[in-house]
Amino acid sequence: MLVPMAKSPQTSSLYRGVVVPMHEETERDEGGKVVKARYSVKALWNGRERPGEGTVHMDELHGERTEHNLRTKAQTRAEKRGILAVLGSADPIAEDEE
Repeated sequence: MLVPMAKSPQTSSLYRGVVVPMHEETERDEGGKVVKARYSVKALWNGRERPGEGTVHMDELHGERTEHNLRTKAQTRAEKRGILAVLGSADPIAEDEE
């Protein structure tokens, strides 16, 4: 599944970029509850490739602490990091902004 990158007003050619899911894994405790999710992607744009990884622990979630929310947050982090890397951004993502 290819996920198109968001278009920015400054870069009209961003539609040629994609984020390709590469790997997803979850860690469970002894009781079988999910406690950690890790997601990896590859961002592609204008012939460049960069990886993006996102890891989230259940303690980081605000609101409902569900497996879906945990996995989705890890995926979002990975995609944001991959997109920033492929575009050449040197700005790290602050944990508060995620």
